[in-house]
Amino acid sequence: MGRRFGVLFLLLVAGGCRQILGADDYGVRAGPVGPPIGKCDRLSYASAACATCTSDHCCAEAAACNGELACAAMARCLATCAPDDHECRATCDLTIEKTAEFSALSTCVAANSCTECAAARVVWGRAECDQCLADSCGGAVDAFSADPSELHSGRCDVSKCSSALPACACDDYGTDAPRVKALLDCVHGPCASACSPDDWSCLGRMKDVPLSLGRDLELHLFLVNPALNVVDETPIDAFRVATCTLTGDCQEQDAGDSGVGAVSTTTGEAVLRLRPPNSVGQDAQFFDHLRVDVDDTTPSTDPSAPPPAPALVYFFPPLRRGKQFVIRRIVSSALAVSVASSSGENLDFSKFGGIVWSGESCQGGASGMKITVKPEGTVRYLPDPRNSTETNNDGVGFVWNLTKGFYTLTAKHGDDLVGTYTVRVEVGAITHLIIRPVATQ
Repeated sequence: MGRRFGVLFLLLVAGGCRQILGADDYGVRAGPVGPPIGKCDRLSYASAACATCTSDHCCAEAAACNGELACAAMARCLATCAPDDHECRATCDLTIEKTAEFSALSTCVAANSCTECAAARVVWGRAECDQCLADSCGGAVDAFSADPSELHSGRCDVSKCSSALPACACDDYGTDAPRVKALLDCVHGPCASACSPDDWSCLGRMKDVPLSLGRDLELHLFLVNPALNVVDETPIDAFRVATCTLTGDCQEQDAGDSGVGAVSTTTGEAVLRLRPPNSVGQDAQFFDHLRVDVDDTTPSTDPSAPPPAPALVYFFPPLRRGKQFVIRRIVSSALAVSVASSSGENLDFSKFGGIVWSGESCQGGASGMKITVKPEGTVRYLPDPRNSTETNNDGVGFVWNLTKGFYTLTAKHGDDLVGTYTVRVEVGAITHLIIRPVATQ
């Protein structure tokens, strides 16, 4: 499925802009005293050679990184890492948010052979995977790091690819994208064991980054109808999007004269351009959740079929800055009723709502999670809602027939906390979220 390419994209944009002043407030390791400072960007670096090479070739990219808080945090973290310190590099990569600014800087230092910099080589997942790729196919990693453009054509910017988006051939790069193919051949070949996507090594180490002042959010939201086989997924081609507050007050987005708002197309895409909130800090965010109303363009002839259910879509951690590409699979009311009946439940949208989620570990696969819901609800997991007691690799689960109100989901992997997630449930609606590791401090 496209998930593995989503992971690659996220790791790619993680690779490069870590402002390097010592990462003690990110829990990695103490930075050096008096680190070298770049000539034109005020970033600090792990070595004078890295600072010189970056200043000589990548001033604009480093300055942009310095002005973006998550990229600056990654720079601080990577400043403590030698280029061959796989544990250090992986810790930074798996615990700090990845941004486009970092992608631009890491690509620049790689293209200009700044090999003294830890950011000059794409990081893929945990330390064992990063080391295996360096040992088994370092040339493929270097080639991709210096020119990742094959992941930046059309919709392949999307962080989760789907066959519902034909312009994004994420499962079939083939000869059209030789650098991606060479890297993946190594990931799924000699490094398959070391690079397993079911990785929980970041738990307890995720770090939150405050909202950057003055930065708009440009959200490219792709909505698809889910299917058991990703090949059968289709884009949702008629829907409306509203941004909602914590209390459920929603404002439908309209393109308007200024171009700020949402545009729905037959490709299942909406583009939201949102100005930042007036406050700054860990609690500042552009919206609490989105409400998606799918237009009923082909009404069912079955009189017992439920009407289309609005989707309340949550993002954890909140979307906070820059340009974001997100695919969300929206569960219809008809699919929800079918899934509920398979577990022996009668889903009544006239009186209740429900919550559905998918899951991700630090690197993708999400098997072995257990979720509790407060106030209490009966949690079910796919693939066998009657008998499954934890998530499989897709991390899909749900709880139906909930009354209106706020619910807190707590996810654990063994004894380790993955995160807690508070969402709103409304009668007749389905609340959607992705359960992934989040900052717990």
